[in-house]
Amino acid sequence: VTVEPAQVTGFTATTQATDRSKLALSWQANTETDISYYEIRQGDRWDTGTVIATQLKATNYTVQLTTEGNQIYWIKAFNAAGNSSTLAVSQAVQVVLKPDTPANLAVAQDPKDRSIAVISWTASPGQDISGYELRCGDSWSTGMEIATVKDTLYKYTLPASGTYNFMVRAKTVAGYLSNVANHPAFSPSIEPDIVTGFTATQSISDRTQVTLSWATPSELDVAYFVIKQGPSWDEGTIIGQRVTGTYYNVRVTTEEEQTFWITAVSVAGVYSQSPVKISGIFSLNPDPVTNIQIAQQTGD
Repeated sequence: VTVEPAQVTGFTATTQATDRSKLALSWQANTETDISYYEIRQGDRWDTGTVIATQLKATNYTVQLTTEGNQIYWIKAFNAAGNSSTLAVSQAVQVVLKPDTPANLAVAQDPKDRSIAVISWTASPGQDISGYELRCGDSWSTGMEIATVKDTLYKYTLPASGTYNFMVRAKTVAGYLSNVANHPAFSPSIEPDIVTGFTATQSISDRTQVTLSWATPSELDVAYFVIKQGPSWDEGTIIGQRVTGTYYNVRVTTEEEQTFWITAVSVAGVYSQSPVKISGIFSLNPDPVTNIQIAQQTGD
């Protein structure tokens, strides 16, 4: 007379797609009428395995995974008399809890605002990726936390020109982090270039008018120019607060040396690395009359 339950059939182990830290175990119910429960163990053998669930009445069980590596799960049926299946059935699973490292990490300045670093990467595979953590610094442990995002692109406001090391890690819904993707030695300059071609031209038709002109900047994020008049930039008086275009008309009222300064300002409010000046003495009096001729009238 057979008193032991039959060997459990249909035993499967599947990692949940929406959370890789959960392992779904399932099996078919034994046909004996005196089956009391099922027991599941984990280890190299049934006899030495660790009991992870017992007294199971259902035909499924979810394991919360906490370690990576190859793991073997075993199952037996038990009847009301306390007898178990003669043979345990096993399923081997390769457990991977850490998500893949984000690939193709890239950093570039936004041409329309060079104070913005555009950080992008390729998404890590898996339905259980909850987001990405970004840091900046020499290493992940000491780096400054920038943001946690769900997308694969982030715009970071650069506080100044310099060298930046950006890092990103993928994170699962269970909180497991990938290895660090690193983009070292990103060295942006956020200041507009020095203004070039700065000239001062006196009007022929109105000697009190001087036209200041300069070259069109190569950067796309130059918003306007600031113009000052005075012996130095710091001591100068602003005569053009938010000048757009590439010229500006000023009035001169004395024939002493005039010094004008100009700097470009970006959309982020960052000034050129240094201002540029032009100096000159502009004559306000008309030129002397030349070729004066005197002729006597022949009739008188």
